[in-house]
Amino acid sequence: MLLLFWVIMYKLIAVDFDGTLLDDKKMMSIKTINKFKSLREKGYLIVAVTARNFNSAKAVVDINLFDYLIVNNGAYLYDVRLKKGETLGVISKDSVLNIINDVKNVSNDIIVISNYNYFYYKGKFPFRYFFDKKINSLDKIKEDIMRINIIINNEFDINYYNDFIRNKYLDVNCFIMQDSGSNNKRISVNPKGINKKNILEKLALSLNIKLEEIIFFGDGLNDVELIESVGCGVAMKNAVSEVKDKAKYITLSNNEDGIVAFLDKFLDK
Repeated sequence: MLLLFWVIMYKLIAVDFDGTLLDDKKMMSIKTINKFKSLREKGYLIVAVTARNFNSAKAVVDINLFDYLIVNNGAYLYDVRLKKGETLGVISKDSVLNIINDVKNVSNDIIVISNYNYFYYKGKFPFRYFFDKKINSLDKIKEDIMRINIIINNEFDINYYNDFIRNKYLDVNCFIMQDSGSNNKRISVNPKGINKKNILEKLALSLNIKLEEIIFFGDGLNDVELIESVGCGVAMKNAVSEVKDKAKYITLSNNEDGIVAFLDKFLDK
């Protein structure tokens, strides 16, 4: 009876990418690929929910394994079947310029992110893909900006400037981000009202799916709100402690096919 309850209740499976879906080599396992194909054949919806932008998401997975992509922490929603995307929020050019002016003297790295490119304005430039671009002037950016990553080594300054930006700029959502497997923190800036929870909830509402009918897997600080809001929030074993504290379940790590292990045990029987 309990297994029947699980099968009936859950309709949508959402997954973070780095530290969750992807292993430490940034690969998606064959087991997970086959599991997603099997679940979609049975009628489940599979949704990616990631801080990566659209091009970055496409660089590490076959997006046709998903029904929808939510990228840039929610700033862009893409319907894979219809091949149609929707921009849900941008940061104004004035706010981008002013925020960067506020932090450029204390920051180690500043990365300005559109739906398609990563613009490295300050700091190291780890060129990996065609969408990684080094710039020396913000005038070079001709695209809508959906996210800013600000890396500051001093934790006191991280906390100070996170609060400073949040209080000064009322058109942005600003929070401290930490990935699993790292002690490094950064300030992440998104458009106001844009986060993983709000946009997945918006998508679910359009599909007549309730939050309690969703399973979500995550590992980083930007997953906390969502993991505690859905019906079944699952933290990876490698997740940061704040995520584990809010999760209903903890599965194996991203290097141990934790998503598949959980779904095999609790869903797909």
